[in-house]
Amino acid sequence: MTDHPLLFNGDMVNALLAGRKTQTRRVIKPQPILQPNHPPFKDRGYDVWWHPKTACQTVHALRQSLRDYCPYGDIGDRIWVKETFAIENTCEYDEHIDIPTDRPVKTIEDGYHLIPHYRATEPEPHITDGGPDGDDDTTKWSPSIFMPKWAARIWLEITGIRIERVQDIDAGDITKEGLIASSTMDLIAVWIDLWDSINAERGYGWHVNPWVWAISFRRLRGKE
Repeated sequence: MTDHPLLFNGDMVNALLAGRKTQTRRVIKPQPILQPNHPPFKDRGYDVWWHPKTACQTVHALRQSLRDYCPYGDIGDRIWVKETFAIENTCEYDEHIDIPTDRPVKTIEDGYHLIPHYRATEPEPHITDGGPDGDDDTTKWSPSIFMPKWAARIWLEITGIRIERVQDIDAGDITKEGLIASSTMDLIAVWIDLWDSINAERGYGWHVNPWVWAISFRRLRGKE
């Protein structure tokens, strides 16, 4: 069993915490490339795809063999969620403060503590910055990519990995992605908007129908 970091935005963090999100889709890089003239399959009506990890294969074989190369882990591995955060250092305070028990806390020199805060679920916490004015009411949020492993509050266990095109998703799986809508048509529209907001500018929009890792997981209690 190994641990792998994975970034989630604020909305998806809240969906994870609410128990609505049990799947995520991430673009496969590099993308498999269709080989329309590759023998011996071209005369039998088979599509043949090339990927540097698997060479040329039929769709069925590609889905099976490429699964072994998922960069986010294998079934049974753990994912620790990286989210937008800030770190509070208790050495900046003269008075005693209560140490929270609802999140990981790191003990440092002289018995002081580092306390993480999470933008997805917290109002702007008052954090002393140690500057010349003594404190700063504006929290210095750090991008999720910089979150250290010890500060992660959400841990997931991978329960399934599929290789598919993003347009293969159905309404049931969109719901498992953590989205909510009043109808199936609205649900699909919400999913397309979300997908394109993250991936379109990078060249992997819905209309391109990129290949994706479809990862299923369950939330762990702590790190279990």
